[in-house]
Amino acid sequence: DASDASLWYLDQDGDGFGNTNSSSLACEQPSDHVEIGGDCNDSNPEVNPDEEETCDGLDNDCSGETDEDVCADCLHYRYKSHTYQLCPSELSWTKARDACEAWGYALTTIDNESEDEVMREWIVDNDFGSTWIGYNDRGEGNEDDFSWVGAEGTDYAGGANGEPNDAGSGEDCVERRSAFDWKWNDLPCGADLSFVCEGDF
Repeated sequence: DASDASLWYLDQDGDGFGNTNSSSLACEQPSDHVEIGGDCNDSNPEVNPDEEETCDGLDNDCSGETDEDVCADCLHYRYKSHTYQLCPSELSWTKARDACEAWGYALTTIDNESEDEVMREWIVDNDFGSTWIGYNDRGEGNEDDFSWVGAEGTDYAGGANGEPNDAGSGEDCVERRSAFDWKWNDLPCGADLSFVCEGDF
């Protein structure tokens, strides 16, 4: 009898929560289905509405937000489909890169003027100093051949007048410089600055 049928959700990862987008009606429970939906990632048992959010680049609790307020002392922001962590801890460029990667992020890539301006507002509103981004020309033979450490990016460039310019040599990593109205500037990678991580979710 169709009136006795129940709604069951496919639970591929066995965490007790089913994929809301994969449901079926059945008179008896299918062996791989559960009554509760709401799983936003049915391939990972550590992602479901009962999980606590942790700093790992995932929406662990299926709240629609990723890593909100759980990445060290970083500040959590969203812009379009991206999640950002603005981190006041001052690290060298390589340590900042490694911290982002350990969380499932990358040092930020800035694709256009609107993203650049939004990020500038976040930094200024929170009284950050100069801040690392993912742009660099590190490595043998890469001088003046800048690229992003994370996502590939576009041809947008937000450098200050004449920057980046390798002034004094050894300036292979790019910051948003407070003294240059937050425009981009190259700097030796060993300088300790705050940093911005970005993830695409």
